[in-house]
Amino acid sequence: MKTTFCTVADDNFYEGVKILIYSLYKNIPQFLEYEFIIFVSKRINVVLNNKYINELCANFKNVIIKEIDVEEYSLGHVKIDTQRASFLTIESFNLDSDRIIFIDSDIICLKNILNVFEIDSELYVCGGKQNDNKFTNNTHFNAGVIFINNLKNKKKIYKKLLKITSLKGKTGINTDQWVFNSYFNDTIKLKRFMLPQSYNFREWGGIPKNNSVVDNKNLLNDEKDLQHIYLIHYSGYMKRLKPWNEETKNSELLAYKIWWKYYQMYINEFG
Repeated sequence: MKTTFCTVADDNFYEGVKILIYSLYKNIPQFLEYEFIIFVSKRINVVLNNKYINELCANFKNVIIKEIDVEEYSLGHVKIDTQRASFLTIESFNLDSDRIIFIDSDIICLKNILNVFEIDSELYVCGGKQNDNKFTNNTHFNAGVIFINNLKNKKKIYKKLLKITSLKGKTGINTDQWVFNSYFNDTIKLKRFMLPQSYNFREWGGIPKNNSVVDNKNLLNDEKDLQHIYLIHYSGYMKRLKPWNEETKNSELLAYKIWWKYYQMYINEFG
């Protein structure tokens, strides 16, 4: 059974994707035997420098760079142009693989996540805490982490998602998250398993960005809080700093400390 990991990254997220891959490499047994695909697209200006590509491919033999040229991603109604990159998440439904794990490039892995596939479902996502560990077909979910397992009619679903991408959202904008929720909640109501928040953990506080207010609580205070955390998602780019921002290096927030710990481990191993 073929298993593939995938993400989206450009030069601005290079440090993020590098440490994402490294954290998977340290925590997933035989990780290098699985494809790790990075979606990029010149059409919508999601570009990864050749220098960065060469470093990733030299250190991780399973990395594949996949250039995407899809017109629909140019047509989506976004607030700012950089949001178009999120549409490339949809490409995870266009891969020739049995089991697919999409993970945003601002995530770090702390434990083996392949145990998810022990649960019998075609799709696994994370939503609100009240929906943890249950099957549903009408609950909003975050698109940062998506597990796909032998999904029926995957190619047909992919084409439907592309069609929705070019539509105008109710708020006047759309992103991958809006596209997914519009389709899986309003169109086909596909039954999926709602994973606990520990597979897409975002409640870790954060250093405010541009005088914004961080509205995520900090539920990571010491090592015991990490016991059941699989993936930390450093989301909220408009409100809190990404961990690779130098201003986070001396932060007392545990989530930032963990990221920098993996960064130093990477440097020690690969230089």
